[in-house]
Amino acid sequence: WVEREECVYDNAAVAQGSGQFFIDWVTEQCIQDCEGPAPCGGIGKSWEELYETENACCEMIPWVEREECVYDNAAVAQGSGQFFIDWVTEQCIQDCEGPAPCGGIGKSWEELYETENACCEMIPWVEREEC
Repeated sequence: WVEREECVYDNAAVAQGSGQFFIDWVTEQCIQDCEGPAPCGGIGKSWEELYETENACCEMIPWVEREECVYDNAAVAQGSGQFFIDWVTEQCIQDCEGPAPCGGIGKSWEELYETENACCEMIPWVEREEC
């Protein structure tokens, strides 16, 4: 059963968020439950487990490096400009948002390469013009 104080909808509290942290399982990062600049990443869904601190949250995803654990929407939106391999298409993608040559933001586990050539060298079975 739901406790009485949790039962009544509080629009102001929802709009602000709790300030606690939850895990975004798509990016595997801890996001602060609030609106505004990083580490705020929006309001979490009602089913998200909340953690008091970013450290407590990051402890729940120990395979993610600590410096990559907490959401940074500026870094995510911009990307590194380096290249990573899209293993589905077997092509090198530039780590950035926007029109081509950008191909989206790579996941934290993606190996990044300084140049497109360095990336393509890692998949030598793909013709260079197809890479």
